[in-house]
Amino acid sequence: MGMPGVLVLAAGKSTRIQSIAQGIPKPLLSIQERSILERNLSWLAQSGADTIWINLHYRPDDIQTAIGDGSELGLNISYSLEPEILGTAGAYKNLESQWKGSTLVVYGDSLVRFDLQKFLTTHEKTNADVTIALFDQNMHLHTAIAGGRVVMDDQNRITDFVETGAGEAPRSTLINAAVYLLEPEILDLIPEQTFYDFARDLFPKMLAEGYYLQGHLIDGYCLGLDTPESYAKAMSLIESEQIKLA
Repeated sequence: MGMPGVLVLAAGKSTRIQSIAQGIPKPLLSIQERSILERNLSWLAQSGADTIWINLHYRPDDIQTAIGDGSELGLNISYSLEPEILGTAGAYKNLESQWKGSTLVVYGDSLVRFDLQKFLTTHEKTNADVTIALFDQNMHLHTAIAGGRVVMDDQNRITDFVETGAGEAPRSTLINAAVYLLEPEILDLIPEQTFYDFARDLFPKMLAEGYYLQGHLIDGYCLGLDTPESYAKAMSLIESEQIKLA
């Protein structure tokens, strides 16, 4: 499977990490002298990506100035400005005319690394409507800040999304790593010009309606960087060389 179209999500307001971000967009936070967003774009370029859309809302000029047209990274980058923020799935819907086939979605403010070609192969072999990258909190290096827990069957087909309350033993150690491969027919499930979230709104709806959601256990790491605590944890993993940045 060739590299599909790519959407990198970079519209968030950086509210929870404001004490570190100091007003700059979270995707532009520096990780050893390169922004999170630039590192993610380099990973995509090295994995064979070419054409990338980035959605923008909070301080969009800062991101466009920092990244430009992507030519320095060997990419062709376009931008989608959202005057009203549309959420993760809403951003995908907003660019509906651009998606002629499968779409890879990557969160621009998390640092995730794994073999993307294996991920694409999993999706192609299973003919899933959506494939979701997952990490195991007991196996993978992570910062304890990421998506919700996911339950799979013995074929790695996703059967449930679960939230664990205080004091409850988790039903699953698998956590959404926030990289998705999507088929275009699911665009019809997303309302237009409406705030709509993949994990909170779209994926549970798809599961309830019988769509095929496949899980893919990554072979790398997932560093969510949503809070000062998670950023500090990420820097500790990097500085101790438990994680080696490419």
